[in-house]
Amino acid sequence: MMKPSFIIGIDGGGSKTRALLYNCIDMRPENFVEVDSSTNYHVVGFSNASNVLRKIISRLVKNRKDIPIVVGLAGLDSQYDWKKWSKYLNRMYKEIFLLHDVHISLFTASYGEPGIIVISGTGFNVYGWDGKKEWYAGNWGWKVGDEASGYHVGKESLRHILRYLDGRSEKCLFYDDVMKYLKLSSMDELINWIYNAKPSYIASLSEIVCKHYQHSNIAKKIIDDAVEEAFLSVKTVASKLTREFPVNYTGGMFNCIHYKNLFLRYLEESGYSIGDYVKHPIIGTIIYGLKKLDIAANFSYIRKSISSFLEEE
Repeated sequence: MMKPSFIIGIDGGGSKTRALLYNCIDMRPENFVEVDSSTNYHVVGFSNASNVLRKIISRLVKNRKDIPIVVGLAGLDSQYDWKKWSKYLNRMYKEIFLLHDVHISLFTASYGEPGIIVISGTGFNVYGWDGKKEWYAGNWGWKVGDEASGYHVGKESLRHILRYLDGRSEKCLFYDDVMKYLKLSSMDELINWIYNAKPSYIASLSEIVCKHYQHSNIAKKIIDDAVEEAFLSVKTVASKLTREFPVNYTGGMFNCIHYKNLFLRYLEESGYSIGDYVKHPIIGTIIYGLKKLDIAANFSYIRKSISSFLEEE
């Protein structure tokens, strides 16, 4: 097989979509694009999600459908989802590899080897793979699952605010900050915002909850409960694998120092080995593509070089 000159990697998350053009000849990143749009079709609809994907690819390369593309997407929660996306992508592009976004995060940390990865951003997922067997936990979407996610933390903050507004609980100390952040001044405006808010908007409120962690019992309980769910998911996945692996982690909730510290403390006290924090999951798309296309590469160098490139962008 002729070695391709380029690979395109896509990281489609619950809040943003990122795309990277990688030069397979010179082994260096060429271009990077990021948009504040989700490609989780359960959130934005398939037409919107596929349009975001098509447009971000065309911004990297125009009228080129022969470049191998590795796509990591949030929201691949059932065989129905996989078939729906595969049918569309195989019709649109010549050589396409479809992965769950949790897979590309693990590939970034482990260079394609077995391991465990935790994603806690707008959504939540824990994934483990021991080389033969794989297991997921917590990945049931924002409507009924994702209990350790930014969306869940944001939703719980709104639930407590509404309890306060109708007199069922004491005032939430983060109420004023939430209203100021949303630029709202009344209960009617808040209700209208909630009915129309995307999951990523609700998830953004988790930053306010985190800031109030040390002086609000409600904020502390919301974060603590989310971390307990995250740790329970890790224990569940680890128990299904045939051997022990370091626990890698990624996602915006780990920018909350209280969430991160408590999660890592639980891991350490329970004897789990702590792996890497994955800052740029999109790197896993390139590693996967190189391995799939049987292109020899120094994956440690690739991770460092792409990280440097993205942090300069």
